[in-house]
Amino acid sequence: MQTDRVIGMIQPKGESEPATVPELYQTGCAGRITNFAETEDGRFLITLTGVCRFDIEQELDAGTLYRQVTGDFRRWRQDLQPAPPPAELKGSLTGVLRTYFDRHGIEADWSAIDGAPLAGLVTSLCMICPFEPEEKQALLEATDIGRQARLLIALMQMEALAAEPGISSSARH
Repeated sequence: MQTDRVIGMIQPKGESEPATVPELYQTGCAGRITNFAETEDGRFLITLTGVCRFDIEQELDAGTLYRQVTGDFRRWRQDLQPAPPPAELKGSLTGVLRTYFDRHGIEADWSAIDGAPLAGLVTSLCMICPFEPEEKQALLEATDIGRQARLLIALMQMEALAAEPGISSSARH
């Protein structure tokens, strides 16, 4: 907390035994700590504002309680000045979003959603929707906001299909 408050977050792959070091996905996101609170048991609850995705170049043998890597940001430079997503995706997204939110019992302020910029809406939905870790990772690795929006729509459509009577939940993948 005494530095520039930028840290990287990377998801572990799958389940691992408690005593083992889990394998990590190769892509994570660097974020600035914008809020934090210490819990009674000494943990920190942090709020990150994403800055730029990165790929792991090398994991360091740092001897700390947290893992450290050297990040390669070259593939993700466009995160710093992203191109806007195609505006025509908004109608498709909000249409499938209504069904998705209904299935999950999520209430929404639809006037705020309708008025929200598409890029911010996509980013927020990628974070808050209860997708599986592999799905969240796929959203993170989508190369631009337009592809993220299309993948988000597809994930919600697959869930709606899997929820129909007579369709196996494995149809989702």
